[in-house]
Amino acid sequence: MPRVIFFLPTISGYMDRVNLLMEASDQIEHMTLIVGSLDRPVDCSNHQNFEMIEIGFKRRMRPLNMWKSSRIAQNILSEQDADVVHDTMGMLYPLFRKKNDYPQVRFVTSFFILFGWRLSHVWNKYNTFRLLTASSTAMMYPNRWLERRMAQLADHVVLQAPGLIDHLASDVPSTRNKTHVITNNVNAEFWTPSPQQVSNDQLNLLFVGGVDHSKGFFVLLDTMAELRNRGVDAVLNVVGRLNSIAAKQIQESIQRLSLEDTVRFQGRVNREELREIYRSADIFVYQTVNDGSPRVVLEALACELPVIGSTHPGIEVLDSEKRFIAFSDFGDVKIIVEHVIDFLRNREGWRQRAILGRKTIETEFTSRAVAQQYADFYTAIVSDKIRSNNSGRTD
Repeated sequence: MPRVIFFLPTISGYMDRVNLLMEASDQIEHMTLIVGSLDRPVDCSNHQNFEMIEIGFKRRMRPLNMWKSSRIAQNILSEQDADVVHDTMGMLYPLFRKKNDYPQVRFVTSFFILFGWRLSHVWNKYNTFRLLTASSTAMMYPNRWLERRMAQLADHVVLQAPGLIDHLASDVPSTRNKTHVITNNVNAEFWTPSPQQVSNDQLNLLFVGGVDHSKGFFVLLDTMAELRNRGVDAVLNVVGRLNSIAAKQIQESIQRLSLEDTVRFQGRVNREELREIYRSADIFVYQTVNDGSPRVVLEALACELPVIGSTHPGIEVLDSEKRFIAFSDFGDVKIIVEHVIDFLRNREGWRQRAILGRKTIETEFTSRAVAQQYADFYTAIVSDKIRSNNSGRTD
């Protein structure tokens, strides 16, 4: 059975993934989580095959943190105590460069955000100088370089939706035949519906995530303006931080559309607060061309919240038969508005769709269900049922 080293930068930002790794550890011989900062307590007493090692990241010292992370993983490998090294964020790059020293080890990397795709298809309307000088986008070019190198070095690449394979391959063609899909997960025991039915005086639309054009935020502003023109009394609650490169334009758009009393920013909140925000909303609206498979959509579905989402691969993979998510093409304000109007006319029908969404989460996307996918994947690559090399060929 496989012995796996997995990297995550923090606990608090990836709590659902930590739960997944603990569940996966029950299906393999051992799971060692190397974590940059142990910034939240974790009870792993029920998972005997799981352990955590804290690196002690230093802020704004990425090269040092990469070296420290790789050094710890290398120490484990030197004791022949792992068969798989699974990187995220490129933090194990120094170790991946030495992968030929460990011919029996399978090197895996996951990408949750595709920086090459971002620069070519999302942020391409901004010039390079502006991207490099804005605090929120300054690291995109270094991250794209690192993404390319990790994708080339890895034996296997894991993405969260089939449609993302082409996105990555458009920037790193060699990845096409060594990429595997394992869906995102959510802790359905934490993200649960409100015990009481929601009743708001105004229609409460909710957005959670980074606030910029790539998440369709300007689309949502136009949507709110059109709903007002259609006589719908609605508010848009926003949980997330404004992207510095778009903050001024967002504020100008809100003023131009006279939405100052309609759009309400709440900033960042903790998990418990966010769960209550989901529970008190009427509809979750999420447009993106940027994500892998956005966990916020899973969280909303788990909280039994009706969802309007864009036809992005990472969202479509959650509802391939379009049974409970109301889809629209990215930027299609007219369709989004029609979905909202339909919700007002048929609340019970939307409630039943939300219940179906929750049931689907419980059967397909819980930490335990997705953990089994990871365990099966690790077992397969260690037993050579799946073989890959850096030429991109997979047997």
